[in-house]
Amino acid sequence: MQNPTEKGDAVQRQHLAPEIAEERLDWFTYDIEPDGIQICTIRSARRCNDGVVLDRRTSQLLQVLLNEIAQDNTIPFPQARQAVLRALRRAHNHRRPTE
Repeated sequence: MQNPTEKGDAVQRQHLAPEIAEERLDWFTYDIEPDGIQICTIRSARRCNDGVVLDRRTSQLLQVLLNEIAQDNTIPFPQARQAVLRALRRAHNHRRPTE
């Protein structure tokens, strides 16, 4: 028997574009600075060690964007959330010099 949240996650993934469904991203608090600002990391739900740590400003932007999306019931939150996470991760990867 499926856990209700597992079933909900499966239903959400069915509505995502194939590239999003394959690599669902999550965000986590990486650190909390002395003034209370959360520093976030974005990583694949499957690969816990493959994350990017956002800088202070981008972490704040992520939190504001997700909060706004969550409050707007005309926007499908799971898809919008994934789009925001993918875009921020892609922007972060383009700023880093090639190794």
